[in-house]
Amino acid sequence: MKNKYSVKKICKSIKTKGFCVVENVLTKSFCKKTIVKLEKILSNLHKKKSYFGSSTNQVIYNYFYHDLNLLKLAHLKIIDSVMTSLIDENYVLISPAARNPRIKNDLRKGKKTSGSGWHTDSRVADPVKNSLFKPSMNYYAIIALENFESQNTTKYVPKSHLRYKKPLNRFTERQHKKMKCKAGSIIFFDSGLWHQVGKPSTNSRWSIFNMYSHWFMKPYFNFMDGLKKDRIKKLSKVQKKILHFDSIPPKDSEGRIATLKPAKKVDRRKPHL
Repeated sequence: MKNKYSVKKICKSIKTKGFCVVENVLTKSFCKKTIVKLEKILSNLHKKKSYFGSSTNQVIYNYFYHDLNLLKLAHLKIIDSVMTSLIDENYVLISPAARNPRIKNDLRKGKKTSGSGWHTDSRVADPVKNSLFKPSMNYYAIIALENFESQNTTKYVPKSHLRYKKPLNRFTERQHKKMKCKAGSIIFFDSGLWHQVGKPSTNSRWSIFNMYSHWFMKPYFNFMDGLKKDRIKKLSKVQKKILHFDSIPPKDSEGRIATLKPAKKVDRRKPHL
């Protein structure tokens, strides 16, 4: 990591503005190597006729299923520090995906992808009043592997997270800004912020979208079933923790009866870049 950062300032910006950009977290060389891996995974998914998103928006859910080394992108030191401060030390990964809103004509049309239209990824507390849980329970860490600067950059409505409401009309025109940053940066933002994917273009814009929440929130995917047993054995303590292995309810009342396993001392040095 090239620059110094203040977790306190980052969290304050997220809470007041809805987001915060931290630059120079990863090197350009690392980003390029990661992109090569993602392109290879995308090609394999396309050949196998597995889900890859579409020809205008490529999405690789659970990117680390294909290369376990990519899991380190879900618990970089700065991400760990920020999520521990925003949530607590038992925070977990809810939804991991590599995304690229790019027009790639050599791919099949594919299937519908998420992210279009104004939306939040927060949870509704009162459907009648259309109100969200307050304070927010989910937070994103977007790792920009390429520059966020063209028309396919994610759009957002400033300070909309403070409304604690879901947008009623996803496709109405709204005053907005674009999330802009250089490759190697991380964009943290409150999932209650109204946002949508940018308009697809021929420019490549690979990024990693990781959403986190409290240990008692269900993940979008069952990581324990999704990962092969030989790979599970290779997981570090912090990796098992963020993948919900420490917060899966016990099968019966014999032995452990608490849902959350007792906290263990975690070596947070090894998995961070």
